Amino acid sequence: MLTIGTALDTGKVRKENQDALGVFNPPPGNNTRSPLIVVADGMGGPLGGAIASKLVISAMHDSYTNAELRKDSADLLLDGIFAAHNAILKKAMPRSLKMAYINASNKIKDIMAEINGEPPN
Repeated sequence: MLTIGTALDTGKVRKENQDALGVFNPPPGNNTRSPLIVVADGMGGPLGGAIASKLVISAMHDSYTNAELRKDSADLLLDGIFAAHNAILKKAMPRSLKMAYINASNKIKDIMAEINGEPPN
């Protein structure tokens, strides 16, 4: 049995914690999939970071829990990353969220490069 604990901390500089996290168990009947632990960095200051990080957690949860039982783990992560990217893009109309989107988009590009065996930017 695996026990998972979570905690977030605003640190010494910020008044608001913009980070979000989620721990998701595999759907019932799937004993081949491990729990998914997601940490979304709220970008440490730009307005909208808290909203963007919550969108990431929500999109990753939905992608993970609604995926086909036999879907490959790497594909599950990619689906979640793209869903999070699209959720942020849809919400990124105000300028404050556009900054969070740009930062998140750059992180997603780095993750995709690493998955493809390329050096991050």
